[in-house]
Amino acid sequence: MKKLLFLVFVFFLIQGCKPTDSITLHVSVSNDVCRSGQWVYWFSSVGNEYNIEDSCYLSKGQHAFKMKKVIPDMNVDMLCWLTFTKHGPQQAFLILNKGENVKLTINKNGITKTEGSPENKEWYDYGRKAMKVRKKIDSLTDVLGTTKDSLTRRHLSGRINSLKDSLDFKMRLERFKNLKTPKMFLSDIRYGVTGFSRKTVDSLVTVMKQRFPNNKRVQEYPGGYPKYPPATPHSKWVHRRLLQIWTKRTGHSYKRPVIPKLSVEQNKALSKIQALKLGDKVASLSFKGLDGKIIALKDIHTPYVLIDFWASWCTPCREEVPALKLAQAKYKGKLTVYAVSLDENKSNWRRAIFVDKSKILTQAIADTSEFARKKIQKLYGIKFIPRNFLLDQHRKIIAINVPGDSLEKKMEELCRK
Repeated sequence: MKKLLFLVFVFFLIQGCKPTDSITLHVSVSNDVCRSGQWVYWFSSVGNEYNIEDSCYLSKGQHAFKMKKVIPDMNVDMLCWLTFTKHGPQQAFLILNKGENVKLTINKNGITKTEGSPENKEWYDYGRKAMKVRKKIDSLTDVLGTTKDSLTRRHLSGRINSLKDSLDFKMRLERFKNLKTPKMFLSDIRYGVTGFSRKTVDSLVTVMKQRFPNNKRVQEYPGGYPKYPPATPHSKWVHRRLLQIWTKRTGHSYKRPVIPKLSVEQNKALSKIQALKLGDKVASLSFKGLDGKIIALKDIHTPYVLIDFWASWCTPCREEVPALKLAQAKYKGKLTVYAVSLDENKSNWRRAIFVDKSKILTQAIADTSEFARKKIQKLYGIKFIPRNFLLDQHRKIIAINVPGDSLEKKMEELCRK
């Protein structure tokens, strides 16, 4: 009987410590990484919680090391990365699953080869392709800087723009269409679709849901993301340690900017603001234009006005500009696009208008004070941009979030009435 109990105990002990639960990293490094001794950390983060999963000291001339960790609550939203304190990448990202034996080859710039993790391979294969295109762009840009012949310059500019377009849209779209793992989809749909139109994103989501019918998180998208609790004291300590390492390596401070706190009265005023909805009238609106003078909604006399909230750093916003310009030109005298930038940096705002040739739109910039910004966000329900509101001749809201490529059709319907 004792022997039987002992065997049962051993069985459950083995089951509780399954080797398949552990993740093992076998890392090989180049000479430029191990030219002097340094620490290597395996960091992870889920929501607001940072952790150090493992660490090791890499001696001078040591070309390989191993890390191993059982992560019992491996979360689909977990980000992992290796940070080298002296030489090598500051953040070599890893996409990991339980039971994986991952082999990595790393040089001073990052991971050059990966085996044992389908997601990692998928990510870094694309990274290498993108890097080749970036190097080609840099090379052509250098040549352009030393070329004086106008015809050659136009030719080089055309090639550079074509490569940038491929890198920014075509390559990413192709990669998205060929994703083989749900984890990569969930990562990319959150961080990798900047610049894609809403229609494109919706179609990609449909394809992914058909491709991964048994994955709950994919099927629940865009819902299903948990609300994470505030960071624990341990997490705050780990995060400070990470920033200390980066600061020591680069000499730059990684402290987050201090956002001014609102007063009790300001918070009380914000709590009373109700977000505008269809049918509501926009009573007043005024912001400073490019010349510093106030542009008020009451001074715009076209029957229809599209209030468009955007920013220079928002690629989807700027992708809409050509369609907005076409719609306003087609319905000249009937439609005004009142483009309100949420940029904090006025130089970036002006530069974006110049690059996009969008001065034809009625351009204005919102007040950059924290309270004014919060008021705009609350009143217009701005949780993401671009966000727009189409107003009629009585300045009532008749449509919200009209895509640029649908604005002409909407105006055609309105003008037929």
